[in-house]
Amino acid sequence: MNLGYFEAKNNFYKGLQTLFNSLNIPVNYIDENPLKPQDILSGTFKDSNPTYQLMRDVYILGMVDDNAFSHTKSENVFEIKKDGKDYEGILIFGVLLKKRENDLLPTRSQLAEITKM
Repeated sequence: MNLGYFEAKNNFYKGLQTLFNSLNIPVNYIDENPLKPQDILSGTFKDSNPTYQLMRDVYILGMVDDNAFSHTKSENVFEIKKDGKDYEGILIFGVLLKKRENDLLPTRSQLAEITKM
């Protein structure tokens, strides 16, 4: 799989879009502006957790649901969250990570913890 579209330093969101387009997965795109992890994980975020400290920006790429396959707009995710109701679909997030000490890659455990959030 070619992941070269993630090499552009300031174009992570476009890289995510290109990845899902290349996989032929329809996505109702939401917002190309990043959010801070504290904003997304407001109920669970802990500054003292080394895994949370690795997360720099979180992008809400979009939603894959029945509407994405029929080329109609999905419900507004922020309204769904505000109303506290369930949604039928998968939300896709992209997370930019900071470098660890000594330029080490994230551990397998850290990546697993991030994907479970």
